[in-house]
Amino acid sequence: MDRCIFPNRKKHKMPTMLEFIRIKYCEGNYTSCARYMLYRKVEPNKIPDDLFPNDLYKAYKIIEQECGDKTTVEDPGTCNEKP
Repeated sequence: MDRCIFPNRKKHKMPTMLEFIRIKYCEGNYTSCARYMLYRKVEPNKIPDDLFPNDLYKAYKIIEQECGDKTTVEDPGTCNEKP
């Protein structure tokens, strides 16, 4: 979480929603976070700054484009996988 820009956003149009998402993904089930999935699969510069933790569709598309495969939270694959 210390490498992710999402929980540190200061300005947002809907701060209550942002806080809900932060609690759910950053403090809760981070393995289902789209940003975390991308961190495990691709280079950091491929993770869009505006990607929300719940935007799995966009994350899957980026993974497919970068790694040539589809993945799930349960099976993150090995394309640039980090421990």
